[in-house]
Amino acid sequence: MNTSNILSYATFLWILVFSTTLFAADAPAGNQNPRKTPFAVTPSTAPLNKLGNLPPLIKINAVDVNMNMDTAMIDGAMEKAKTAGKNISLNSGEIAKWLPKLEQSISIYRKKVDECRDKTYTTEDQKNAYCTASTTIAECSQKLFSACIYGKSNDVLTYTHYLYDAAKKTEADAKQLNESAHYIQSNNSQYAH
Repeated sequence: MNTSNILSYATFLWILVFSTTLFAADAPAGNQNPRKTPFAVTPSTAPLNKLGNLPPLIKINAVDVNMNMDTAMIDGAMEKAKTAGKNISLNSGEIAKWLPKLEQSISIYRKKVDECRDKTYTTEDQKNAYCTASTTIAECSQKLFSACIYGKSNDVLTYTHYLYDAAKKTEADAKQLNESAHYIQSNNSQYAH
């Protein structure tokens, strides 16, 4: 074999090795030899992470995250909120019960006021109202009027008292509900975005 043939064969072999290496580097990901694929290469079916050096999947490590939520306190606030909510519901039922009765008693009271104002009172009525010989007409008129409306006036006061009590209880429970909700919100706001 002469030198020119050896050189031709060597050149041909060199071109063949170079072109094979060049085409293997440009081959699509699916056609690469799996034994020659570097370990760090992400398979083409995996989603690409566009956040830099982060892996496509992360499992949270508790050491890395600030988890200072006091769950016992939040659970306590939630229990107070539930109790306050139930009480508000019960008190709302009381308000719903007494409000129409108060409205009705006020309507009856107004009619009684008109009736008592327009009524003519007898000597017996004056005596029953504790008017005496030394009582003036104005004083006796006030006593007669007060005695006449007494029962209906008391109904208004009674229903007003019941309504006031229910409203006061609702106010206290609403305050507790507000405080509990505020506590839960403020202790959870650090995690809100």
